[in-house]
Amino acid sequence: MPSSQAPISSSELANLWMTYQEKTMILRMLEHFIEHAGVEEKKLLQMHYSGTLENIDRLKSIFQQEGAVLPIGFTEGDIHKGVPKLFDHMFDNEKVKQYLVKGMKLSKKIEIELGEYLRQSFIEPPASHAGKATTSKAAPFSDKIMLYNTSLLSSFGLGSNAIGSAFSLRSDLPFKMAFLAKNIYSEGAKIMLENGWLEEPPQIEDRNELTK
Repeated sequence: MPSSQAPISSSELANLWMTYQEKTMILRMLEHFIEHAGVEEKKLLQMHYSGTLENIDRLKSIFQQEGAVLPIGFTEGDIHKGVPKLFDHMFDNEKVKQYLVKGMKLSKKIEIELGEYLRQSFIEPPASHAGKATTSKAAPFSDKIMLYNTSLLSSFGLGSNAIGSAFSLRSDLPFKMAFLAKNIYSEGAKIMLENGWLEEPPQIEDRNELTK
């Protein structure tokens, strides 16, 4: 790296680390979708796949320039090729299965309780996404990638709820949102740690050690 170029900050490196995790996860999902897509859909997916690959290569280059450790992210081992298009969420790890079943029940509870606020004003809640289970018992993705994706989407949901509550003029909604949020456990992170799926991001220099 040229001496005239300042090194990236620790917060920038942390953001790049998370971006690498997300991009490699997207890459694995696109591989599965491309395998089962029609001709026209496959063209669009392959275009996104190529763009994602380019982004990952840029990230790798930055990590190398900064002398930073390259994250593992998600690899070809996190996708099971040749499995059916849809599956019924069969898992290799029983704890992962129990955790996601618990999340499914919690999602239903949140949907019903928040929907009641709309019904009280005679507003019909919007329809939720309806999936379709099949008899397939082979999951296209590893437990690691499914758990990480669930954790990521939960974080997005909590962030959206916090922003919505902050701008709400009703005094009851922020309290309700906070009450529901407490049920979103950190159990997922514990499972990822137990299985070695949660990578440790780069750490800042230990000032105490440097001054010894």
